[in-house]
Amino acid sequence: MLFRSGGSGRHKTDWGAVEGKSVRLAVAPRTLAGFVSVQFPVLMDVAKVHVKKFSPAVVLNARKKLQSAKALPVRQAAANQGASINRRELVMRALLRSGGMALTRQLAKKLEIVGRGPAGLRKRVTPKFVILSYHRVGTTGVPLYCQMAPELFEAQMKYLRANYQVLSIAEIYQQLRCPTGTQTGIAVTFDDGYLDTYTAAFPILKKYQIPATVYVVGEFIEKGILGWYDRVFLLLKHYPHEKLDLLLDRPRRFELSSEHSRLLAADKIVMFLRGSLDHKRVEICQQLESMVQLPEEELAGRMMNWEQVREMQSAGMNFGSHTMTHRVLSRLEVKDCQFELSASKALVEARTGRAVDDFAYPFGKRADYGSAAQELQSFGYRSAVTTESGANGPSASPYELRRMLTGGDESMPQFMWKISQLLLMNSEVAAGTASHGTTARIVNPRKARAIGVE
Repeated sequence: MLFRSGGSGRHKTDWGAVEGKSVRLAVAPRTLAGFVSVQFPVLMDVAKVHVKKFSPAVVLNARKKLQSAKALPVRQAAANQGASINRRELVMRALLRSGGMALTRQLAKKLEIVGRGPAGLRKRVTPKFVILSYHRVGTTGVPLYCQMAPELFEAQMKYLRANYQVLSIAEIYQQLRCPTGTQTGIAVTFDDGYLDTYTAAFPILKKYQIPATVYVVGEFIEKGILGWYDRVFLLLKHYPHEKLDLLLDRPRRFELSSEHSRLLAADKIVMFLRGSLDHKRVEICQQLESMVQLPEEELAGRMMNWEQVREMQSAGMNFGSHTMTHRVLSRLEVKDCQFELSASKALVEARTGRAVDDFAYPFGKRADYGSAAQELQSFGYRSAVTTESGANGPSASPYELRRMLTGGDESMPQFMWKISQLLLMNSEVAAGTASHGTTARIVNPRKARAIGVE
């Protein structure tokens, strides 16, 4: 909620107006847009008070004139570019132009929101870290549900290097275990081990000296094969008919009349299989495989090999385990779950010659990994990352670290804002306001990103 008064001035009182009081009540959903419209004005008001208090009038006047000279109407600029920009993007661009984004970033490094209104803003007393989650850097081939232009990824890495302390997972683990200050930091992670992590992302990571962690699926790298979820997307892409009848929880008919509808159908099937018992998943996948012959050129050479893994490792990248076959741990028998946790660790260690200390849960939501979080320590892991949204402070469990999901459908202003938002808000608030899209939604076939397929 935001309370403001209109104020009174001579242009009102000189004409005999009677001064009164009014309150504007702003109510918004717990989303990014809601946070921007309600909470950000409060932060700006607080910041302006402090800036004006310590800034000479001549400096404030000069800055105001400079901003007026440089400012362009955001909507007009969008029209000139022929772009269709939604309200959230307009807000993000306006913040970037006005310097509000930089101000928010600086506030997020020292303050945090623990409640509503100005009184809910306090100085941070503990460190806080954001872990970014990527899958690939590329726009063609597998994975079909995720696309990111290399130019966008490089812009993000350049921004991180210029504005934040970029840390490895090991460094964040140590800071969370033994806090030494109130610093903030960012870590970059990749899941699965797709080839373009090596061909496209690796050169950029080296250029900006980003110590990324890559969580690989053991069998995918060992055999050079795709995951069952990637095969589902490919199967739906090449299915020869425009309707698919499939028995899931009930008889379902999927419309496949366009590229977009095929991505949506594949996403719905994967989401259902992800919540099914493993034998049910295998049964339905086999049924789909019997309907379509997948082209070999779309299957081969899509994952990294061990030589590429070792080259990245020698350049400072860390490698962790993402299980052996990317099955949903909470849907497995105990012995199968233990195999996924232990065999993948042993394989990566044998192929790289280094200890594997870090783990990433397949799909990554609490319902996906269940009690596996309590077993990781016994298998020799020091940390594990989820796909639950949020930042991490000293109270975070090392086996349930939150991450910020990133994809090619985000602009740079949105990327910048999401990081500041997670650092600024406490973990509970951030999880509630920044988790939009935590269920799979494919909005644009050219920018498809199924959050459900982590």
